Amino acid sequence: MHKATVRVCVLVFKNGGNEVRHRQFATHVADWIRLRVWLKSQKLTQVAMELTGVYWKPVWNELKRHLACWW
Repeated sequence: MHKATVRVCVLVFKNGGNEVRHRQFATHVADWIRLRVWLKSQKLTQVAMELTGVYWKPVWNELKRHLACWW
């Protein structure tokens, strides 16, 4: 997580191997919502975040209403 961007990685376990999906979102309210929608579309119920500085707080607040959040 950075002042201007949020980078997201989803690890998908599939038959025969794993797949890693990456996305990057801006740090605007509309993008936090797009991030949440994308995570839900990946069938996630939990997320883990690396917390540094204060940039994570608004994203955390958006996600915690819809997903179990861990830090």
